[in-house]
Amino acid sequence: SGVDKLTVAPGENANERRIKVSINPFAQGGLRNVYRMKQECEKKQVAKESRHAIKYSERLKFHLETVKCQAQALVYASCF
Repeated sequence: SGVDKLTVAPGENANERRIKVSINPFAQGGLRNVYRMKQECEKKQVAKESRHAIKYSERLKFHLETVKCQAQALVYASCF
Protein backbone atom coordinates (compact mmCIF):
# COMPACT_ATOMS: atom_id res chain seq x y z
CA SER A 1 0.00 0.00 0.00
CA GLY A 2 3.02 2.31 0.26
CA VAL A 3 2.10 3.40 3.78
CA ASP A 4 5.09 1.73 5.42
CA LYS A 5 7.62 3.49 3.18
CA LEU A 6 8.34 7.19 3.57
CA THR A 7 9.82 8.85 0.51
CA VAL A 8 12.40 11.60 0.61
CA ALA A 9 11.42 14.82 -1.13
CA PRO A 10 13.66 15.99 -3.99
CA GLY A 11 16.61 18.00 -2.68
CA GLU A 12 16.42 16.54 0.85
CA ASN A 13 18.60 14.06 2.68
CA ALA A 14 16.94 11.02 4.25
CA ASN A 15 17.56 12.23 7.82
CA GLU A 16 17.19 15.96 7.36
CA ARG A 17 14.22 18.29 7.39
CA ARG A 18 14.38 21.86 8.61
CA ILE A 19 11.46 23.05 10.68
CA LYS A 20 10.77 25.79 13.17
CA VAL A 21 8.64 25.00 16.22
CA SER A 22 7.50 27.57 18.75
CA ILE A 23 8.85 27.21 22.26
CA ASN A 24 5.51 27.66 24.00
CA PRO A 25 2.31 25.79 23.08
CA PHE A 26 -0.65 27.82 21.86
CA ALA A 27 -3.12 25.14 22.98
CA GLN A 28 -3.19 22.24 25.41
CA GLY A 29 -5.35 19.14 25.32
CA GLY A 30 -5.75 16.34 27.78
CA LEU A 31 -2.74 14.45 26.42
CA ARG A 32 -0.85 16.80 24.11
CA ASN A 33 0.50 20.33 23.79
CA VAL A 34 0.08 22.01 20.40
CA TYR A 35 2.79 24.22 18.92
CA ARG A 36 2.99 26.41 15.82
CA MET A 37 5.32 24.86 13.25
CA LYS A 38 6.77 26.03 9.93
CA GLN A 39 8.67 24.04 7.32
CA GLU A 40 10.63 25.61 4.51
CA CYS A 41 8.35 26.32 1.53
CA GLU A 42 5.27 24.96 3.31
CA LYS A 43 2.09 26.42 4.77
CA LYS A 44 1.80 27.03 8.48
CA GLN A 45 1.35 23.81 10.41
CA VAL A 46 1.01 22.56 13.97
CA ALA A 47 3.10 20.07 15.92
CA LYS A 48 1.64 18.00 18.74
CA GLU A 49 3.75 16.62 21.57
CA SER A 50 2.83 14.65 24.63
CA ARG A 51 2.34 16.63 27.81
CA HIS A 52 4.14 13.83 29.67
CA ALA A 53 7.88 13.16 29.90
CA ILE A 54 8.59 10.58 27.19
CA LYS A 55 11.86 9.23 25.79
CA TYR A 56 12.97 10.79 22.51
CA SER A 57 12.75 7.47 20.65
CA GLU A 58 9.13 7.06 21.76
CA ARG A 59 8.31 10.58 20.56
CA LEU A 60 9.75 9.78 17.12
CA LYS A 61 7.83 6.50 17.02
CA PHE A 62 4.57 8.38 17.75
CA HIS A 63 5.17 10.81 14.88
CA LEU A 64 6.05 8.01 12.45
CA GLU A 65 2.86 6.15 13.34
CA THR A 66 0.84 9.35 12.92
CA VAL A 67 2.26 9.86 9.42
CA LYS A 68 1.41 6.24 8.51
CA CYS A 69 -2.14 6.71 9.80
CA GLN A 70 -2.61 9.91 7.79
CA ALA A 71 -1.24 8.26 4.64
CA GLN A 72 -3.59 5.30 5.05
CA ALA A 73 -6.54 7.66 5.59
CA LEU A 74 -5.64 9.40 2.31
CA VAL A 75 -5.68 6.01 0.54
CA TYR A 76 -9.12 5.21 1.97
CA ALA A 77 -10.47 8.69 1.17
CA SER A 78 -9.47 8.28 -2.48
CA CYS A 79 -11.83 5.27 -2.69
CA PHE A 80 -14.88 7.49 -2.28
